[in-house]
Amino acid sequence: MLVLRQIMGRVNNIIIGLEIIGILFPVSILLFFLGIPAALKQSIFFFNLDEILIVLVSITSAAVTISVWLLAIKYLRGISVINKRHMAHWALVVTGFIIVIAAFLLSYLIQPKPFSGFYGQLTMFIFGAPLLVPAVHVFMSAWVNDKR
Repeated sequence: MLVLRQIMGRVNNIIIGLEIIGILFPVSILLFFLGIPAALKQSIFFFNLDEILIVLVSITSAAVTISVWLLAIKYLRGISVINKRHMAHWALVVTGFIIVIAAFLLSYLIQPKPFSGFYGQLTMFIFGAPLLVPAVHVFMSAWVNDKR
């Protein structure tokens, strides 16, 4: 049974590594090189509340992305991520869930025009949903490992 648990632990780590390469890395590149610069560029010319809120959501999304990276890397290195030291990272991940859920609800319930106003721009954050896959996987894996 111990050998099977070790094999499953290694397979789990390989899957998390693949999620980092296949999901976290590409979404991070899109966010940091396209999403945030576009939001900042647009907000430089328009000083209304909608644009400022989009910039704040973009910066929060960047912090969420960095938190997912840190949690995933620390977990793969064998560091416990279910403790008080990492509560701020998990709080940011929960904030990311809220942003994605808000974007999902806006895009399917209200259906605003893309890039028109705050709600239209907020719907673009639905593309951050794949980031939640490695975050949930790391949380579930760490939670199961800490319960043993």
